[in-house]
Amino acid sequence: MANFPVIKDLVVDMEDFMEKLVKIKPWIIREKETPPEQGEYKQSAQELERYSQFSSCINCMLCYAACPIYGLNEKFLGPAATASPSDTLRIQETKEKTCDSQLSTKWRECGSAHS
Repeated sequence: MANFPVIKDLVVDMEDFMEKLVKIKPWIIREKETPPEQGEYKQSAQELERYSQFSSCINCMLCYAACPIYGLNEKFLGPAATASPSDTLRIQETKEKTCDSQLSTKWRECGSAHS
């Protein structure tokens, strides 16, 4: 797979991918956590529809292998980073609150011109 060091045959080193995945925090971060006994977090059908396109990623890394910038710029966090701050975090308004400074920090870290 392009852009990943080969360990042996079809096995590639995923360490860089995993480190960068943790940096972008592709999970729901709530403004205020509530104890489980208070019940689950509700999500409307519209919120689910808007979010589902981003939640279907299985981290197969094909987009990383195909991304020329990921192969050329070691600061670039990858395709997941560009989707996460610009779309996924913004559309989860009722489930997640991420301030502008956090978003701009992520853009700076990934070497994007959008910082």
